[in-house]
Amino acid sequence: MHIGFTSFSVYLTPSFSEIPKVLLYAVERYALRQYFNLFVLERERAMLFPDYYFLAERRLVYHTIETRKVKSLDDCELLCYLNDSCVSLNFKNDPENIGAGHICELNNATHLKYEGDLTTDAFFYYRGSENSCDKYSQCRNNATCQSGFTLKGYRCLCSSGFQGELCENDFDGCKTASSKCHVNATCDNTHGSYVCKCKPGYTGDGKNCTDVDECKGNHSCHENANCTNTTESHVCECHPGYTGNGRNCTACSTPLGMDNQVKLIKDAQISASSEWDANHAAIQGRLNFLVAATKRGGWSAKYNNVNQWIQVDLLTETTVTQIATQGRNDHNQWVKKYKVQYNDGGANLSFYQIPGQNSPKEFIANQDSNTVIDRQSETSYFVKSDSGKPRSKVRIQASSRAYIRKLSAELLNVKNDRDNADSCENYKTLSDSERNNATSTIGQGSCDDYFPDNNQSEEWYRFIGDAGTKMPTTRVNAYHCGVVWSGWLDGAHPTVEDGEVSRMVCFSDRSAPNCRYLITIAVKNCGAYFIYKLFRPPGCNSRYCGTD
Repeated sequence: MHIGFTSFSVYLTPSFSEIPKVLLYAVERYALRQYFNLFVLERERAMLFPDYYFLAERRLVYHTIETRKVKSLDDCELLCYLNDSCVSLNFKNDPENIGAGHICELNNATHLKYEGDLTTDAFFYYRGSENSCDKYSQCRNNATCQSGFTLKGYRCLCSSGFQGELCENDFDGCKTASSKCHVNATCDNTHGSYVCKCKPGYTGDGKNCTDVDECKGNHSCHENANCTNTTESHVCECHPGYTGNGRNCTACSTPLGMDNQVKLIKDAQISASSEWDANHAAIQGRLNFLVAATKRGGWSAKYNNVNQWIQVDLLTETTVTQIATQGRNDHNQWVKKYKVQYNDGGANLSFYQIPGQNSPKEFIANQDSNTVIDRQSETSYFVKSDSGKPRSKVRIQASSRAYIRKLSAELLNVKNDRDNADSCENYKTLSDSERNNATSTIGQGSCDDYFPDNNQSEEWYRFIGDAGTKMPTTRVNAYHCGVVWSGWLDGAHPTVEDGEVSRMVCFSDRSAPNCRYLITIAVKNCGAYFIYKLFRPPGCNSRYCGTD
C-alpha cells in the first residue's frame, strides 16, 4: 500500500507477504506521532531491503545495537532507517498482536559479512539491506562506515584526529581546543592524535608540568659549590674561598701575608704556645724566614710535646682554604704533621675536621728544611670573630714529636674576604625572564621603581636564571627587557683586582643612538659572577636589562 503526503513519501506494507523491495526516505519533512512523540525531522538516506534478504526463522546475533517494541515490521524498518548505524534487523512477531508488542532488534552488520552469526530461531524474521559499506567502502584510519548516505551509498565517520571524505587526512591535533598542553610543555602531532611533553626542566604528563628541582638530584654543580634551583634550570655558585663558574671550583690561593718578604700580617698578630728563646720567636714563623745573625730560620717551641702551636690573629672574618708550611732554614729540622684550629664566632677554638668525620683532620707537613708544602682543606672554614671582639684566629698545632720544638715557618694561604665578604655574599637576585635583553616588550611594560634612591642605596644585585648572568655591555634597543627604556652598561665589566668601580647605565631612547637617561651605578667582579649596586631609574618605563 502506498501512502502519500505533500512533503512525505514512503512505501509501507500491510503484511509480510507484501514487503517492498525498496524503502526510500528522501530529504523531506514529516511528523512521527506513534512512538517518538511529535517532532520534526530532516534527513537524507536511501536503504534497499531486497526480498531475498528477508529470511524467516533466522536471527543475526552478536551485532544488535538497539532493541525496541513496535506495532509492525514497517515501524521496525523505520527505526532502522533512523539509526545511522543500522543495516539489518531481527523482528519477532507478537502472536496476539496487542499494541506495541513486537520485538525489533537493530543490527550494525548483515549476514553477508557475518554468515556464521546468522542462527536459526523459529520466532524471528531476519531483514537485511544492501550494505554499501560491505561492498564499496574506502573509509580509512579506523573510520566508521554508515550505509545509505551520499551518492556513493555510504559515508565515513572519522575517528578522533582524522578528517576528509574518506578520513584520509591526519588532523593536526595540536590545533584543536581539546589539545591544550601546559604552558611549559610542547605539543607533538602524531598519527591521529597528539602528545604533550613537558619542556626540559619540567616534569609531568604534559597537561600539567611542574618545575624540576635539579638541586635535589644529580646536578652539574661542583662539590664545593652551592646549587640554587631556578625555573627550568639551576645556578651553581662556588663556596666562599673558591673561585670558578660553579661547575668547576678551585680554592682561592691569595696569600694573607705571612711570607717574610711581604709581611702583610704584622708581628703583633703572631703568637705561640711557647718560645725556645728570643732568637726562636713566634714572629720568625714566617714563610721564607732566613737565618740572620743570631735570629734562627724559624720558630721553635720551648717544650717538646704535641700541645705546642703557633697562631695568627687575622683581625677580620676570613675564609681559609690552604696552609703552606716550611722547615727551619739552614737546619735539618721540620714538622711532619699538624692540625688546624680556628674560632668560628665563639670564645674557644675548634679543630678543623672533614665534614662527616668525628676526629680532627691531620695534615701531612714537611720532609726537609726548605720545601714549601701546600695543604688544601677538603672544605673551607670561615674564621669568625669572638663575640664582641675584633679577632679571628687560626692556630697551627704540631702533632708529631719529631723536632716538635723546631716548627719553622708557615704561610696561611687564604682568600682574604675583608673587602668582599659582605657584598659578594649578601645580595639580592634578579631572575625574571622579561628582564632578559632578548625579550621584546609588548605594551608599556613595567619599570624598576622599587629600587632605592641613589643617595640611600647600599644594596647589591645579581642577575641569575632567566634574567641572564650579567648586564649587557652593548646597546639594547628600546622596547626590550619588558619595558620601554632598556638599560645597559656603557663600559666593560671590571676584573676581580679592580674591586668596586663606577659605570654609566644608558636607558635607550626610541631614537637611536641616544640615551633617554644616563645614571651612574657601582659594579664588582666576585670571581664567578658580577654584582651591581643599582638605584631607581629617573623615569618610569625604565629597567635594567640582563643577558646570558
